[in-house]
Amino acid sequence: MFSFIGLQTTEVIVGDRAVVDVSLALDVTQLSEVVVTALGIESDVTKLGSATSKIGGSSAKESGETGVIQGLAGKASGVLVQKTAGDPGAGAYIQIRGQSTITSSVQPLIVVDGVPMFNTTAGSNVGGVIEQSRMNDLNPNDIESVQILKGASAAALWGSRAANGVMVITTKKGKKGVGKKFSVVYGATYSVDKISYKHDLQTKFGQGSNGIYSPVNANAYGDKIEDRSGGADGVVNTPGAPYFESISGKKYYEITAKNDRTNYEQSNFDQVFQDGHFLEQNISLSGASESSSIFASFSNLDQEGIIVGNSDYKRSTFRINGSNKLSDQVNLKTNFSYAKVKSNRIQQGSNTAGLYLGFLRTPSDFDNRDYKGTYYNAAGIPAFNRQRSYRRYLGNSLNPIYNNPGWTVNEQKNPTEVDRFLGNLELEVKPTSWLTLIARPGVDFYEDRRQSIFPIGSAANSGNGTATEQYLSERQFNVDMFGIANFKLTDHILGTGVLGANFNERTQHNDGFTYQNFILDLPISNATNATNENTFPFDFESVQRTSAGYGTLNLGYDELLYLNATLRVENASTFGSGAQSTFAYPSVDVAFNFNQLGALKNSRVLSAGKLRAAYGEVGIQPIPYSTLDDYVVAVYAEGWGPAVSAAGYSGSYGRSVIKGNRSLEPERKKEIEFGTDLSFFENRLSLNATYYTNETTGALFNVAIAPTTGYANTYGNAASLENKGIELDLNATVLKLGDFTWDINANVSQNRNKVTSLSGTESLFLAGFTGTSSRAVVGQPVGVLWGGRWDRDAAGKLILDENGFPTQALDEGILGDPNPDWRGGLGSTFRYKGFRLYALFETFQGGDIWAGTHGALYNFGRTQQSANEVTLSAAEAATIVNATGAPVTSFGTDNGNGTFTFRGNIADFGGGKVALNQAWYQGLGGGFGPVGEQFIVDGSWTRLRELTLGYTLNGEAFRSATKLTAIDFTLTGRNLAIWAPSKDIIGVDPETNLTGPTNGRGLEYFNNPGTQSFLFSVQITY
Repeated sequence: MFSFIGLQTTEVIVGDRAVVDVSLALDVTQLSEVVVTALGIESDVTKLGSATSKIGGSSAKESGETGVIQGLAGKASGVLVQKTAGDPGAGAYIQIRGQSTITSSVQPLIVVDGVPMFNTTAGSNVGGVIEQSRMNDLNPNDIESVQILKGASAAALWGSRAANGVMVITTKKGKKGVGKKFSVVYGATYSVDKISYKHDLQTKFGQGSNGIYSPVNANAYGDKIEDRSGGADGVVNTPGAPYFESISGKKYYEITAKNDRTNYEQSNFDQVFQDGHFLEQNISLSGASESSSIFASFSNLDQEGIIVGNSDYKRSTFRINGSNKLSDQVNLKTNFSYAKVKSNRIQQGSNTAGLYLGFLRTPSDFDNRDYKGTYYNAAGIPAFNRQRSYRRYLGNSLNPIYNNPGWTVNEQKNPTEVDRFLGNLELEVKPTSWLTLIARPGVDFYEDRRQSIFPIGSAANSGNGTATEQYLSERQFNVDMFGIANFKLTDHILGTGVLGANFNERTQHNDGFTYQNFILDLPISNATNATNENTFPFDFESVQRTSAGYGTLNLGYDELLYLNATLRVENASTFGSGAQSTFAYPSVDVAFNFNQLGALKNSRVLSAGKLRAAYGEVGIQPIPYSTLDDYVVAVYAEGWGPAVSAAGYSGSYGRSVIKGNRSLEPERKKEIEFGTDLSFFENRLSLNATYYTNETTGALFNVAIAPTTGYANTYGNAASLENKGIELDLNATVLKLGDFTWDINANVSQNRNKVTSLSGTESLFLAGFTGTSSRAVVGQPVGVLWGGRWDRDAAGKLILDENGFPTQALDEGILGDPNPDWRGGLGSTFRYKGFRLYALFETFQGGDIWAGTHGALYNFGRTQQSANEVTLSAAEAATIVNATGAPVTSFGTDNGNGTFTFRGNIADFGGGKVALNQAWYQGLGGGFGPVGEQFIVDGSWTRLRELTLGYTLNGEAFRSATKLTAIDFTLTGRNLAIWAPSKDIIGVDPETNLTGPTNGRGLEYFNNPGTQSFLFSVQITY
């Protein structure tokens, strides 16, 4: 008898033959995909009635991304992965089947080798630095596969932690090499990263306002640079005149006449941007015997970002996975990994000390390069370490108002250092042939030590210096104990049952202090460098415990029909004492493999066919310590003015304005899905289609209550929302001719999300600004953009003022929807002998984005549109007016030939032509005005996400001569082309979000730019 996996077993009579040649036919029925379930147990995909997506580890690794999450983008239906910026180590946003919650975490549960791990992204806001995803601590080279459990049915065994889906990551296990007991693999990747998009800025007009140059003005509405006389500027450099001397030795004096025509746009860009790069090296050892196996790896990544200065990311990882069969009944497995991450990050966003805010606002006639030096006043007294910026060109004040970008990237420091341990032990005992007992304890722990230092002279805290030291740590202990029983009810009905228990404990520490108004001008962190009243400690600790029992029942009838049911009953410490003590999470799914019926079983066309249906319930736990009233450090403030914290004095506490809620329950999501999996022509063509609908009830948020209660709000189960969607996955071998094959894979997703109740709240703020924000609004998708609108009549027509300009509506409202109409990915792989070419296109269609940077640059006169020049006849110039009602003749330039020219644009809002000049762009028409509607643009994009060319050298002669198994060479490009209708307005890669991977979406305001990457990899296998 001759047999092999995936081939039909054949019996041959040997007789007295010394050599027997046997050809085994393909057995399509045995080529079913193996998937990993929520408990980390392998199962045949034909038995499952719920949709899952599996992505191979090599696919994530060869993507060229340094993080596992980003390498999954565009490769599975129903899964949205978006990188928030191009900074090294930047976090990514993951959304599975739409947004299933409003204010709770939207990230899926990550399970590694059966044990949950943290994927925390802490600290994201409208300003600050780009935060990292802790999932980036994993080495992509260690990943065997990523199984995405998209539906509630597939994820229900994780109960109140699985409402956003589950990503089950399986790491590599030891195995023999080709013809060897072990194998050694060394790989190295070098990447060159470039900025993917630059803002299109005007260089025609210099610093100043209303056409007049001023060296201290915030705007670029000054004189026309080409009209200047040329030569050196007129300055006051007489004895006793104040001046600034840079660290390069160059002196700057007070400017009396601006003559210089030099454009510094490129040199200012080169001051802070470069070609980034990284080198990653990885070595692994894999081996196995009849009773044991081992996999060990070490990797080191060293990355410098596209931003000059303090922008880098260094990650070293070590992993060892082993198994040992102690006896025929006992098997022991271990998985352990350690990661060391160090990085420096750059300030961004709505932040006077941020990179892009100062860089993009700087007029092109100001040279940013000499950003630091000494200011000498009229008495000759020096002030050292002063910052020179375009608002303070002599450094004559501690407060530069906006940072010179050179100061941001070189003087400010935002280091972080992380130590991460993740491991588990699995003991498997098989007392009988039908019963397996498993105990799997695991621990995930990391500590993140952060600093944020703004030296004296930084724009933060008005130049007086401020710093924060923070210690953030999380520990998760998880243990599962369960038994797996296989049984036979009849000759046609086989079954499997699982019965088990789970205990999970999560602890968090967030400790540190902020201090400001430095005593000494020190560039290092030192908590004693401020008085007690200027030092503000913070300390938060939490513990969450969850205990649960669960069971599964799987029944199969003749490989035709499968029924799977699960039930998890759990209790958590975050549930209120007034709520029920335990909550049940059931699921059931059915898989009908109709290809096993009659003539279909041996069909030459239909290889596999399955209809499936599933129902499941999952949830989200409340945040800890919300059931009781809390007392917090008393802080006294004056509206938008300064605040005084009692912690800096003798100290006092006050009751929180959030009322405790003893009736807290978990959010609960119920989902139904239907689908089919079809395969044709010996699996050369497969199609998977799924329709789902789900509803989340009891969604948690802070509900406003009457002030007469003594509170402002209470945290409660007060919202509901729903998602409905379609997922399509297609895989096909288009051509197979000799050594040449062409495969394609495609996926399309469409999700419709709607908030159905907010218990009377009109709109719920999620992220952003008071002017333009991302919110939850009843009847709308979660995250809609909200803000000031144009006033319109009942027919939707703009209501104009007496000058013909639109007016502001009295109430705010919905401006746009950042959620896409649909998304898709198309991958194509060509193989010829040792060569392979892979291309992945991804598209995101229909989502809106608030181009806040563009609006602000209108205000400062830095957009190309604001620098346009319009020439009118005298008659037109006399009748066309600006936003203040002034005719063009009053502010335009008389050309002496019967025409007038002004800087700006002509528009018609429905009441005739009007002039858009500085008065408009610094009023209602600019980004600092109250109307955000005009800066909502189409955020759609299509990109060549990945292009990879590889060659594998593994011929028999090569192996014989070198004793190596193979050498792989790979060239990869990331984001080589991006097609986006609004890219010139957005100014950065539209795959961005100001507040990072948070619930609020579609916000762009001086976000750090994205990247385009070119990589070369070599992998040597022994």
